[in-house]
Amino acid sequence: MVPGALLAVLVLLSAFWLLGSWWLDRQRLLNGLAARASEGALVQTARGVVECARVGAGPTLLALHASPGGWDRGLASAQDFLGEGFTVISPSRPGALRTPLDGAERPEDAADQLVALLDALGVERVAVLAWQHAGPTAIQLALRHPTRVWAVVLESAVTGASPALGVGAGPLSRGLQGGLGVWRTETRLHVLVRALPVAPRWALRWVLGATLAAQGPREDELIDELLEAPGQLKRLTGLLRCLGPLAPRLPGWDNDRRQQATLHHTALEAIRAPVLLVHGVLDPIVPLEHATRVAHRAPRAELMLLDRAGHLVWLGRAGTEVRAKELDFLWRHAPK
Repeated sequence: MVPGALLAVLVLLSAFWLLGSWWLDRQRLLNGLAARASEGALVQTARGVVECARVGAGPTLLALHASPGGWDRGLASAQDFLGEGFTVISPSRPGALRTPLDGAERPEDAADQLVALLDALGVERVAVLAWQHAGPTAIQLALRHPTRVWAVVLESAVTGASPALGVGAGPLSRGLQGGLGVWRTETRLHVLVRALPVAPRWALRWVLGATLAAQGPREDELIDELLEAPGQLKRLTGLLRCLGPLAPRLPGWDNDRRQQATLHHTALEAIRAPVLLVHGVLDPIVPLEHATRVAHRAPRAELMLLDRAGHLVWLGRAGTEVRAKELDFLWRHAPK
């Protein structure tokens, strides 16, 4: 065999070996994420089966995850509260992982189902933590069951109609368009999870493209802040891991977008619980008016705006301020 042909064969074999190694690593990651996602407990309630996790001790926080999500994403989002003297209950919302969608499509029905979950768990009152798409369910829970809710925290949360919410908002959303959407998005997830420890600046720039409206110097500044805060990098990696496996999370996400496209402005003036709204002024995914709407109408609302933040308000140095505000709010209103 001539040297040139031998070299070509070696290059081809090396390419196949690298591709095979990458594929095996991708499958190992996704299989591990699937095993982790199946660890939630299945609770039989008067309104059907609800998957959830329950961790900690102290006043109870009900963590309602963003979409696409599940109990694992809610728990990851509420991680900072676990060491602060709270119990966290994190359910998979309807259509996410192993909580069926049927019968709980509307935010009103989802709220009633959550009360049935609390009944089954023997929990009388909770503070509701809601991120992004979970906002309407949190509001309905406070409106329909005021005696069960002692506080509400809405972080970058939807509170009204959002016809285009989540459609093309970032690379993950765009990746879901088309027949290979799930495969393509899980591949990007694999690349990001593996890249964050070894090439964090590149990976962070990719992630922030979907969560931060301001580009240029502010993006570089935020990346520098994140690289100085290993705890935030760990949390971001944990949240990314909670996107896989993707397919069993999609029915709930699709339902959220259908419901929120025509969401009615509810009687926000009737919310009796204290409400804290935390929102980035530069949020490109959930517009600022979602926070100001509730702040102007709910009688006991407090509004925390972050002038230079995008969708993930806990990123960077502002994250310390956000968590301090949320903890202060919760302890001020926690049952004595």
